[in-house]
Amino acid sequence: MNKRIPIKIKKDVYRQRRGNFSKIILLKCKKCKNKIGYYQKDDNGWLKRLYLDRLYILPDLKPPRFVINKYLSCQQCNTKFAKATIYKKENRKAFSIIKDSLIKIKIFQDNQ
Repeated sequence: MNKRIPIKIKKDVYRQRRGNFSKIILLKCKKCKNKIGYYQKDDNGWLKRLYLDRLYILPDLKPPRFVINKYLSCQQCNTKFAKATIYKKENRKAFSIIKDSLIKIKIFQDNQ
């Protein structure tokens, strides 16, 4: 897969803990199919939460404002897709995904 992606993959301690494997995922609203943004998913497995430092919201590709217990919503149809929280195990800001609210499309994979 050699598609151009609008973000650079972060290679930090979190990625190393998960086996130095990352993929970039395009996030779309399930209701209206609007492109929401890109997310760097480290390691395999289910996408349960979106860490703030790995999330790039379209159109300006900047991380969203983080306010505990507030929701992220689609910019087009206002459907809520994630709730702000602190992931206690790593003390990281994250958004817990609301089940069946997003379409996730893998667009790039990095195994280095």
